[in-house]
Amino acid sequence: MIDQYRAEMNQPVKVFDPTRGKDVIFKFKPSTLDLTPITPDYTEPFDAREIAIREKQILDRLDMLKDIDKYLSTIAPQKRIKIDDEYNRNAAAFKSKPTMDYSKVRDDINAAKTHAQLNEIGRQLGINFNASKPKISDKQIILNDKVSEVESTTDPTGKYEFEKAQLEREIMKAEEDQKRYEYEIDFYQHELNENIKLKKQNAISKAEADKLNKAKVNEAVSELTVLNSGRAIPEQQAGETDDEYRQRLVDIGKEVLDDDEVEREAGELQFVKAKYNLNELLSNDGKIETILKKLTTDEKTEFNTMFPGIKKKYLEIYGFNNSNMSVDHIVDFIKQQIPSLSASLLAPAKAGPEPEPEEALPATATPATTPDPTALPAETKPLTALDIQKNLCKSKWRR
Repeated sequence: MIDQYRAEMNQPVKVFDPTRGKDVIFKFKPSTLDLTPITPDYTEPFDAREIAIREKQILDRLDMLKDIDKYLSTIAPQKRIKIDDEYNRNAAAFKSKPTMDYSKVRDDINAAKTHAQLNEIGRQLGINFNASKPKISDKQIILNDKVSEVESTTDPTGKYEFEKAQLEREIMKAEEDQKRYEYEIDFYQHELNENIKLKKQNAISKAEADKLNKAKVNEAVSELTVLNSGRAIPEQQAGETDDEYRQRLVDIGKEVLDDDEVEREAGELQFVKAKYNLNELLSNDGKIETILKKLTTDEKTEFNTMFPGIKKKYLEIYGFNNSNMSVDHIVDFIKQQIPSLSASLLAPAKAGPEPEPEEALPATATPATTPDPTALPAETKPLTALDIQKNLCKSKWRR
């Protein structure tokens, strides 16, 4: 019986589950449970160091933008004014530059012996001296410097255009840097905003995965409760994480039973199956319970194995729900059929058909020569996991 039960564990029975509306595998000790955790969609967000780096990059660029704004609004306009003013002065000096022989003027300055001679040369160069001041030697120095200045005065237009173009290039570069820093600030800020969204999405994904994983655990507990009726199914303990609880359920599914426990569960399974099979022969629950008590576990196992043949012969001879068949009559019939059907299963096949021997009927039993259609068994309901659970619980205290 144990070997047969172990074989049934490897090739489990299909039963109807009304909650799913389909046949599901019936198995008392599942060797595997679909408790593989659902992994949430997760993208690694920035850590604190990466966030700090981006925040510093934003602050640095804000400081640079302040400097650029100051340059464009204040410094650059002041430089333009300065260039313009310098050009205007130089242009005026160039325009008023006297036409003279500067070499001869220097000779005249150096040869002069009186204030009057030097004052006249100064007037020509645009310098007005007092009559006797400063000293003649000092006047000569001043006038020679002025000659050198006037002689070196050139058209300021070229220098002006160069300095103006240089200022425009500086302004253009500042404006380009301004746009680049604004773009980089937007980029780093966008990264930080997306990082916040990413953390929220990770939390949502984790919550959804946790919910689905919890549902899988609950479903597994329900399956174990139904398929292991009568056994203590552990509940999640205080302080036990979902992952720890899930692993404990998986371990239950992988638990190997010893022979005594396998035999006990095999007996419970055969009891439930035999009860459902007897419902196809009679409808009296009291009789069915008594019949089951009179059959050994091995006899129940053989009865279930050979039930199609036993059912066919019983209904042909006695019909469904034959009131003349007592508990003992039915038990005797079952016990008679087991060895004969076993022998027919083991006997080698013969070439031609062989008439079946007539059954020895109990003295008080009346065969059903023509079964009453109204006495036929009602449509047998599918054996559900819930039915097995209920009847296993009943069987434990009735036996």
